[in-house]
Amino acid sequence: MVSMLETIANSGHDFPVHYVHGAENGRVHAMGSHVRDIAKDWKSFRTAIFYGNPHVRDERGIYFDHDGYITVD
Repeated sequence: MVSMLETIANSGHDFPVHYVHGAENGRVHAMGSHVRDIAKDWKSFRTAIFYGNPHVRDERGIYFDHDGYITVD
């Protein structure tokens, strides 16, 4: 998924992209810092990152968006 994000980010298009990802916490969030770097200047990029058991250093709103696990709700 990250390679698709890179391709879209480098394409010059600015259409909306929604990135949904779940991890136990920031210590095991695969490529989390790389995704944040891609997202920081991309105005139409939205994340929904869930941490099931956030680590004490994980700050909501910076490293993840939602406590808990991804559900259909």
